[in-house]
Amino acid sequence: MNQAPLIICIIAWVKNFANNLTKNTEQLLLLIIIGVATILRFYNYSSLSITGDEISAILRVWSSEMFPQNHYTSFKELIDIGVRPDGHPAGVQVFTTFWTRLFGITEASVRLPFVLAGILSVYFSYLVGRDWFNKNAGLFVAASMCFLQFPLLYSQIARPYSPGLLFTLMATWFWTRLIFYENKHKWLIITLLAISTTGAIYTHYFSFFQVLIVGISGFFFTNKSNLKSYMISIGLVFILFLPHFGVSLGHLQIGGLGEGEWLGSPEQERSWFLDYILFCFNDSWQMIGVFLTILVLTFLKPLYKKSQNKFRILALIWFVFPFLVGYYYSVWVNPVLQRSVLLFSFPFLLLLVFSFVPYPSNIKRLYALLLLFLAVGVFSTVFLNRFYSTHRFGVLKEIVEKVLEYQNKYGDENITKTINIGHPYFVGYYLERYNAEVDYIPFDTENTLHRFRNNGGEELLAFKKIVDNSDTKHFLYQWSSKYSPNEMLPIIQEKYPYMIERELYFNAETYLFSKEASDNTIKEEHLYFSEYAFENNSNDWKGQAEYITSNKAYSGKFSEMLTKENEYSHTFSNRVGDIFTTKENIINVTVMGNFDNIECDANLVISLSSSDGVMYNWNGMNFSYFIKDPNEWKKIYHSVRFHDIRSSDDVISVYVWNSSGKPLYVDDLRISVTEGNPQIYGKLDISL
Repeated sequence: MNQAPLIICIIAWVKNFANNLTKNTEQLLLLIIIGVATILRFYNYSSLSITGDEISAILRVWSSEMFPQNHYTSFKELIDIGVRPDGHPAGVQVFTTFWTRLFGITEASVRLPFVLAGILSVYFSYLVGRDWFNKNAGLFVAASMCFLQFPLLYSQIARPYSPGLLFTLMATWFWTRLIFYENKHKWLIITLLAISTTGAIYTHYFSFFQVLIVGISGFFFTNKSNLKSYMISIGLVFILFLPHFGVSLGHLQIGGLGEGEWLGSPEQERSWFLDYILFCFNDSWQMIGVFLTILVLTFLKPLYKKSQNKFRILALIWFVFPFLVGYYYSVWVNPVLQRSVLLFSFPFLLLLVFSFVPYPSNIKRLYALLLLFLAVGVFSTVFLNRFYSTHRFGVLKEIVEKVLEYQNKYGDENITKTINIGHPYFVGYYLERYNAEVDYIPFDTENTLHRFRNNGGEELLAFKKIVDNSDTKHFLYQWSSKYSPNEMLPIIQEKYPYMIERELYFNAETYLFSKEASDNTIKEEHLYFSEYAFENNSNDWKGQAEYITSNKAYSGKFSEMLTKENEYSHTFSNRVGDIFTTKENIINVTVMGNFDNIECDANLVISLSSSDGVMYNWNGMNFSYFIKDPNEWKKIYHSVRFHDIRSSDDVISVYVWNSSGKPLYVDDLRISVTEGNPQIYGKLDISL
């Protein structure tokens, strides 16, 4: 068969295709950007450990399968039981309910709509940039949204952030088309603006606030020709929001996330906003330098239109205002500000940065720069920032895999297993997937849903009893996706002093301890150690020697008696830089206590003060958490990880404070500093 005609046809088609691409280079570049965005978001998304937040969402929509007592028999019950107490709008939860009923609760099926929303957000960021400034500006904005870790991270998990981002950008684009452009299909634009705005409202309250700002801004630009259309769209939004009005009113009464006792006020961190900006740009000053270089180079060339300054002002306001409101609400009312909720305003920073990109000057060079920018950005995220090999949420799959590995390696019957998680299904999800069983010892036998939850303080005694009653060779402690008291490990090591397995993750850890040393014992060295048993003078501990007494003693002959006249014990004080190597170090303190009267109220205190003596961090462990009967010696444990150390010249102080004034005896004060988990808070500056 003669193949020459076929080859000629193929060559002709390729030439024609190449010519069309040359004429439509912008579309090709946009296609490349969206293609890269698709690859980055789909890569590894189904194999990543499901997060605690995702499990919580699954529990609210699949409770009938896992916990029959919470079965939703109607849509009304779903809203009343699942949505109203949660504090988030109903949109994502209702959607997830129907979606998972159809496609199941695997990581891939649950996350698919959110990945697609993240990809579409890249496209709509281009449309906004194109219509506000020009096609080239839109391409640079889309490229940034494609590779930066901030939008990428929240496109891979089933949470409200990527849908909220998509609806916010859609609302912004339709808002732009309605107010600033002539439209052949005006009613379609009016309807789509209303739907996308309502979608943002039903998705997250920060995306609600973002489109509220957009909506209010519109009144400054409307005129006689578009005011009626604008008001019709707003009216449609109001009608679509009415069914949710009562739910949102109830959420306002809940307050902020501070009631969950896990989100602190942003004022506790001196550079919250700067840290947030650094996070936006891959935690990389070099990447910030790349963006600033493009901004400066494009700004210096007077090719931009001054008529577009209104959009630059809007971009600045729409980026900054949500942060300011969230910050001061968090400081004055209840903490709500975290990086994720600012995702909806983040694209407007990118729009501002690239608003001066020219069109169509030096088009080939500009496109070459765009492709280089995209390549550098992908390299920064994937390789320099190790995006796919770094955990950014508390892992659950790895936790389960480790306990199953240990059971096989050391024998199930030889391990006492404990875990600290917000809900049993955090590990139950993967135990069901692996068709496996793990008999964790509960902390609470009455509240079955919280049986594996230990928040420290008074609850530490329940954990200590588990350790004291354990008779196995090994002891396992795991935690993930919640606060884990730092005292857990010192309590375990009183009976199981040898660590033989350890895995550290972001917001999760696994430890296996043994009673006996072995070849695989992990050597732990104290970075600092000090003890005072009141038998001899100590240079580390300062106090009033006249209150050292032989009336009672736990070890040796002497202890210190604290009374109304001697409210504070001997005190340890030292520079942070002299006992810590990084901010992630943990200071562990123990003391033996004994009191005559059960009404005695005392605290083991670890505080942090600036070099000029101003205290800015105080942590107390009440003696009553460990001592339940008078005239008995009990050990009090207190361990602190300071994540807000301001300077290596700051001072750490340790002492016992007897606030009640009733007689209290203390003995054997001990301090040790150990290395902490450097990944626990993610990629932060932990140097002193």
